[in-house]
Amino acid sequence: MDKALQRAVELTLTAAQGVTAYSGVHPWNYGWCNETYRRSNAAAVSSPSGAAQMSAEAVGRLEELHKLLASNAKVRDRWDLEELWGVLATLVAAVSASENPPSSAERYIGHVMQAGSTLVVFPVANLRWDGEPLRVTRKSVIGVLNEEFCAAIQDLGQQSETTANHISKYVRNLGHKFPCVGFATIVRGQKKLAQEQARRSFRLVVDVALMLATEKDRRNLWSMRGSHNRPGIRGLSMDRAATEAGLRASGFDSELFSRPLLIDDNGPSSTVSWFSADPLPLESLFEDEQLHEAVRLCLSDEAPVLKRLAVAARWYAESYWSESNDDAALAAGVALDALIGSTSALPGRSMRERYALLEADPTERSARAIEHAEIYTARSLVAHGGTSQKVDDVAFIRAMQDSVTWAAWRLIAMHRDLQVANNKDLEAVLDGLRWGTHKWQ
Repeated sequence: MDKALQRAVELTLTAAQGVTAYSGVHPWNYGWCNETYRRSNAAAVSSPSGAAQMSAEAVGRLEELHKLLASNAKVRDRWDLEELWGVLATLVAAVSASENPPSSAERYIGHVMQAGSTLVVFPVANLRWDGEPLRVTRKSVIGVLNEEFCAAIQDLGQQSETTANHISKYVRNLGHKFPCVGFATIVRGQKKLAQEQARRSFRLVVDVALMLATEKDRRNLWSMRGSHNRPGIRGLSMDRAATEAGLRASGFDSELFSRPLLIDDNGPSSTVSWFSADPLPLESLFEDEQLHEAVRLCLSDEAPVLKRLAVAARWYAESYWSESNDDAALAAGVALDALIGSTSALPGRSMRERYALLEADPTERSARAIEHAEIYTARSLVAHGGTSQKVDDVAFIRAMQDSVTWAAWRLIAMHRDLQVANNKDLEAVLDGLRWGTHKWQ
């Protein structure tokens, strides 16, 4: 037993000695993250025999235990430190009720410190998917929630038969009445952190795919129309198509549109406004094998430089789903900075040059520099409270977004063709392109 584990077990056993039954109260496990609550006489925690309380000394040992484990890098990587308070409090209460406290303490603390990975499965909203499930990254699957989806999850991490049964039961018991798309992924986190990591993974898959999608007008992908069709976790994000179907069936379809009254010099008038249900056609995007491979590469750890795309994609998505031209312009500008910027602040001229050097054809670089100058000027005006006629034009905003897409693909090409693996390589290659010692293939 290593020293950290040994000390954690000692603190757990000492704290367990101060646990007593506490009848007549409802335990609030999560509340133990609040110092005022856990030190109060009202603090109660769940135990195998019901609600329990801790003595002041036991609470002190619990606080030492949390501090010790929070200093461990692997624990921080696996647990939400706020939620960990409740986990440890219930752990101490369980040890106190155990027939063999030393053995239980070592086993429970060992799980906290050496926790394995977590499989997370959830339904998603506002995505169009009709075909077979797809393994979108090494650890993620997306598809219609059915038995084929369950089988695809099995391949993620050689899940046991028990796990497979849990997944099948979960899918069968979902109460959604509209065809439902699901997402499954394996993450390092536990409990709350696992959910957060899985949601982040889902958002990145969608955001990177959307950013890399070219010819968006041909795909009927139109930005600047608001976030009512933005993909998200179903139930936390409303599925527009399912909501429409439910409201129409229940006779509450008047909740789906707005009909304001306008009275002017010509008398009264009224127009109808509504949002259509346009789920993101993610399946059709992934039919482009080059895009699918790019998404997989960007979300892997194979090329640190491509983590820039994950950051840029988040800002690109904010721009794409915005209804405000100003917000969309600012977010698109930040996305471009994430792709071509440096950890040290760079002046506009340097950023313009870096953007131009992404162009393989030297005769086209001056045009790229002008393009970036327009983007940078518009973004700076918005950021500092100015106004711009160009920003008022939706076509200009969409052109900014297209520039982000172009730059993202050029960064991927730079990784592939010029062996740029990390930020140091990127700076060296940009210098080489500037001085003519590197050339695009």
